[in-house]
Amino acid sequence: METFCIAGMFLAGLFFGWTIGSHYTGAVMGTAFGAKLITPGRATMLIAFCALLGATFASHNVVKTVGTGVIAAKDMTAFGAMIMMLTAALVTAANTWLRLPVSTSQLAIFSVVGAALAMKVQIIWYPTIVALAITWVATPISGLIWGFVLTKITRKFLEKGTDRVKKAAGYLLILVCCYAAFTLGANNTGNAVGVFYGTGAIKSQMLAGFIGGIVVGIGALTWGARFWRRSAST
Repeated sequence: METFCIAGMFLAGLFFGWTIGSHYTGAVMGTAFGAKLITPGRATMLIAFCALLGATFASHNVVKTVGTGVIAAKDMTAFGAMIMMLTAALVTAANTWLRLPVSTSQLAIFSVVGAALAMKVQIIWYPTIVALAITWVATPISGLIWGFVLTKITRKFLEKGTDRVKKAAGYLLILVCCYAAFTLGANNTGNAVGVFYGTGAIKSQMLAGFIGGIVVGIGALTWGARFWRRSAST
């Protein structure tokens, strides 16, 4: 039974990672594609590469938070981890199929909380859940403000710029999208593989992130292609 649960945990976690990669393809590189600055093939390759870098070298904190920050490592069983990741993966896949945006970070955390409640183990509401709740409220507001301010500034600059300036702005947009792919790997990969670390199945946070980065990249290269086909048909 234990072997089955461990195998199920890995399959569910990798499945979740794959759905993360496919779900965020449009969000990460959609603006550059919409501006006709990059082809779908190059876009997905850049997503896969940059997400792998972010997952490998910058996902450690998220891996630790999901793996041991919501419930204690001693309470993170293979069975519970399997249910947590399968729940998050199925919900993400359903939303991707319906073309509805969803926060995989919130899904991962509350899948852990839901399973923890069912298992009757202690949940670390403070500081983990409280801090995350504050972040989830503050982040959209911050994005709204910065999006407004930066648009006002750059629009005036580009309207008065030469063709060379506008071309440089296009390259800058691609770089920004690559950074978004890097943060995808850094911030979201841990949602899928944190339980590998929490259960002790994988001892290294970096290795867990690397494995997650691979499946996130595969998700972008495979099912994420639906974004490009949908955009091309509209």
